[in-house]
Amino acid sequence: MSWRAIKDNGHTIPSPTDCAVLAHVYVLTNDGMPTVAVSDDGGMGFIAKELAIPFITSLDLVHRMFTLRTRTVTQIKAIAGYLDYQDDLPRNWRDDGNRFFGIELP
Repeated sequence: MSWRAIKDNGHTIPSPTDCAVLAHVYVLTNDGMPTVAVSDDGGMGFIAKELAIPFITSLDLVHRMFTLRTRTVTQIKAIAGYLDYQDDLPRNWRDDGNRFFGIELP
């Protein structure tokens, strides 16, 4: 895999910190410790998929917490509102919020 492949698939090159996170998850997972990387960075997701590194988006994480009843719809709306206020709400939150939580997110 090359940086060109990441860019050709419409993603930005992950930062050195992002790559370190993926490396840690890779090593921990291969040492028998169930670990997963969480990010909304498309480049990280691309690399994780190519290298079979466990990876989920922040929406997947919040959906898991909602399913386990550790977060309520009110809390999820607050999280989405804050991310929107910071101009950092991932598009998949808007696209899939209704399907996952039964509400429209900002």
